[in-house]
Amino acid sequence: MFYRASHLFLVTVLLVVISFSTAGCTNKEDTVNKLDGTLNQLIRAEEQGEAEEFARQGSIKLLDGSVRVIIECQSGHAEEVARAASAFGIVEGTARDVVQAVVPITNLNALDEVEGIRFIRMPRHPVEEAE
Repeated sequence: MFYRASHLFLVTVLLVVISFSTAGCTNKEDTVNKLDGTLNQLIRAEEQGEAEEFARQGSIKLLDGSVRVIIECQSGHAEEVARAASAFGIVEGTARDVVQAVVPITNLNALDEVEGIRFIRMPRHPVEEAE
């Protein structure tokens, strides 16, 4: 009986230790990131002082350390997202559930946390058809 009880006690202690060690352990990677992959890479390049080179290689137009983004909003949230986004950069326009803004690379993570945003991406440019 003591043998079984000691195993049960050890398992219980182990579960308690695991639960305490993981409680409240969330970080940016644990939350949903609304930035597209290119913007995430641009942020990493900026952190390493290589944003200009990354932008050049990826044909991304930087505007004095800022980048133009398209913010896809949840239905009916474009106006409130535009107001919030204006604290992080320059809002250029709003149409339906989309906001276009120029945002410093260093503010992209903060913009990612604004309520009402579904996705933040680079503008799509039309592709010319080959003749």
